[in-house]
Amino acid sequence: MYPDGIETEEAFGYDGWTASGFLQTITLLKLAGHSPPPQSFVDKVEKMWNYLVNAEDQFGYSPRDGDMDLGRSGWSQAATYYFGRSDWTYIHTGGKEGTKPSGDSASAIFPWGGQAILRNHYEAEGGWVCTIMPSSCCHVEPVCLNCSAMACSGCGLTSVPRTAAPVMPTAARMR
Repeated sequence: MYPDGIETEEAFGYDGWTASGFLQTITLLKLAGHSPPPQSFVDKVEKMWNYLVNAEDQFGYSPRDGDMDLGRSGWSQAATYYFGRSDWTYIHTGGKEGTKPSGDSASAIFPWGGQAILRNHYEAEGGWVCTIMPSSCCHVEPVCLNCSAMACSGCGLTSVPRTAAPVMPTAARMR
């Protein structure tokens, strides 16, 4: 795992699967009465979930990178509860529940994983763009320079991987 919370496979679905497994391990250790893992491990798992939640668009959909289709795997009620992060609920619900994250910007940069999540705000009418920057690692290779976008109208957009083609609509989402 990279220091910013992105799993080195760099495929969103794999990131979520790995984060879920780590969270289950922490939770089972606690339930079984065993000593918790080192705090540094727990902090890394929280960073993984922080990336997953921040990478979602304002309707709870994940970026379409690696093996991901139009899925929802970034937010976890269990992770939100365990880490006490009501700001994740706010992001996941488009500002309808939870506590608005602190800070001047709703955007997030994950430099180690080479990803930028750009948004004007968290609410449903906001715009969202997830860019996957060039990388030479694992699963991200087929989608180098990928850009997923959510326009204010609620239409999912994605670019054609490895080309300079304009962003083109691939799926309409209705809420």
